[in-house]
Amino acid sequence: MLSLRRAAGGAGLTLLLAAALVCAPAFAAQVAAPSHPFLFSLEGFFEGRTPIPPPAGELEDACGVAVDSAGDIYLSDYYHRTIDVYTPTRSYLTQIADPDPDGPCNLAVDSAGNVYVNNWHRDVVRFTASEYPPTEATVYGSATPIDFPSSPGARSTGVFLDPATGDLYVDDRTYVAEYEPSGALIRRIGEGSLGQGYGVAVSDFPATAGHLYVPDATTNTVKVYGQTGALVEEIDGAGTPQRGFASLADSNVVVDDATGHIYVADNTEPGFEHPKGVVDEFNSEGHYRGQLPRAIVDAEPIALALDAAGSVYATSGNDEEAALYAFGPTFPAHGLEVAKTGAGEGTVTSEPAGINCGEACAAEYNAGEEVILIAVPAPGSEFAGWTGGGCSLSRTCHLTVAADTGVSAEFEALPPQPLSLQGPGAPSTAAAIVAPAGAASFAGSPATRALARHHRHRRPSHRGRHGKERPGGH
Repeated sequence: MLSLRRAAGGAGLTLLLAAALVCAPAFAAQVAAPSHPFLFSLEGFFEGRTPIPPPAGELEDACGVAVDSAGDIYLSDYYHRTIDVYTPTRSYLTQIADPDPDGPCNLAVDSAGNVYVNNWHRDVVRFTASEYPPTEATVYGSATPIDFPSSPGARSTGVFLDPATGDLYVDDRTYVAEYEPSGALIRRIGEGSLGQGYGVAVSDFPATAGHLYVPDATTNTVKVYGQTGALVEEIDGAGTPQRGFASLADSNVVVDDATGHIYVADNTEPGFEHPKGVVDEFNSEGHYRGQLPRAIVDAEPIALALDAAGSVYATSGNDEEAALYAFGPTFPAHGLEVAKTGAGEGTVTSEPAGINCGEACAAEYNAGEEVILIAVPAPGSEFAGWTGGGCSLSRTCHLTVAADTGVSAEFEALPPQPLSLQGPGAPSTAAAIVAPAGAASFAGSPATRALARHHRHRRPSHRGRHGKERPGGH
């Protein structure tokens, strides 16, 4: 698997790329068919035929979701301190009352219908079901403590149950605790390498079986641990439209065992009171695949789940606009990989997002999707042309991803250019000063001047959502 690392200093390059796109021929990338079509939303207010009993009703901060093997949906209602259970057709079934003052968020359900609840930044408890699959008559026993970390700085921030083994994984912020179905602790994963973990998932996809995924807000990367518990990869999101994860505090992650695809929640407005967020998708090799086609209203936190058909569930909203959104499975896709050749330097990016090379030189796109590749030479270099993909010699390459495709972009180094300086007192023979070709024009370019003026206004955060702690707090 490739290790994808985010590099600093991309803002100027982004502005140069924007200038190049202005000069490029008008072109709108087309999608052959929708990936993850929107299926439905669930707001919790009288969903189905049966009214939801007090104190619930309309959802307020649905920060946890799980889908069991029968397709039933379990949805946390943080401010009402309940977990509401729905049929696959969204008819209300029953409810679990969670008296914990921190309220329920992340959820997991085992093959017997027992529900594991991660109370917000606190602990993990189990509610035992009287029957499975659940009905309107199903009752749940009182909460049984499963994981209450006592080491300094450790607070539970995610829970995952591996259906293949029955093992339970709990993200305790600085490590992941793995438990046997009996409740016995097997091991701690990530100690010494995990800074601020939020969420956890384990893959049962053949190529990545046993790999454990943890979003780490300290490095803003998804850390991947192999079967032995060793760190084997970090996914930094360099191919995403945001050119790297903005904030993985209160993130979440799920893995599709049928495709190996990885879904990661990213808070794109850290520091805002109700930040927007996105859900990024990567293939099993960590290459960017796309985003779920709906904005997240409040990204602290986003809950994620998958069902057996590959549909993706994501929560959105806090005490307002709280909802669960469901999306269909991913669309068939092909890989696109870019190689850079030649003695020169430059970057290649794509529209839609995915390629950001040197950092992310491979991505997946919908079968039949039209993609633009844009080559931008570095100062002192020039673009010499494309190889593969049916590209022409222009800096922009328009191609249709109808199969796995490889494209090479060649950048050549320009020879040093002499600059003559003459003036009063200068020697009769002009002194030749060698400078890289294009340096003068680059320093005074509109993109450079725009970069010097560019800054971002950000509304300060005023957290304190009914007692919820700030991300990263203890």
